[in-house]
Amino acid sequence: MNTARTRGCAAAALLAAGGLLTLLSFFGATELGTFPGDLQENRAPLLVTACVIAVLLTAGGVAAAGRGSCVALAAAACVALLVTWRLYTIGPALHCWSYNTVVSNPDGSFDCVDR
Repeated sequence: MNTARTRGCAAAALLAAGGLLTLLSFFGATELGTFPGDLQENRAPLLVTACVIAVLLTAGGVAAAGRGSCVALAAAACVALLVTWRLYTIGPALHCWSYNTVVSNPDGSFDCVDR
């Protein structure tokens, strides 16, 4: 069995899984499409967990590909940018970590509510 090919396929699968998980975290939006005063489920802890797992998968993909792989490093940079943007967008809701519901305010902040 060709170990270089196996490592390359494993790296591609890990990098793809990390990128896909990051993109899927944007569908679990806490902040998008809300009107001030709307109650919505607090998904911030789930989204942060998804981003952490995506970073770990991406790091595994880079490790499997080898540090010299420019393609793996470019894919990791793309995932890092997406994770950074995702954490920036859910940042206002992170202080409500232990609450199950958030209420959006007109200024873009969130109030924590337990239902």
